[in-house]
Amino acid sequence: MTKLGSLDAERVERHCLALAGELPQRAEVAGLRRVTRGPASHIVVLRTSRADGIAMRLRERGVRATALGDRVRFGFHYFNDEHDAVTAASALA
Repeated sequence: MTKLGSLDAERVERHCLALAGELPQRAEVAGLRRVTRGPASHIVVLRTSRADGIAMRLRERGVRATALGDRVRFGFHYFNDEHDAVTAASALA
């Protein structure tokens, strides 16, 4: 098991930002847009009128996200990978 303190912080940040950067691009295909166009972040918040339905599909696929009214919030971490981003994006359609 990898100890959190042994991870290279810059590498982890690049990894998380790369995954988070892919999700909004994939979400646009499903008609969802980021709430803000601020600086790069490992947090992605998408606006949708279908937040509860999307949250249910995400749970069914084992993806943890939070439905907040008209938004769905994702957080990418060091243990996430490309498969997680693709799985999350597939639930948005």
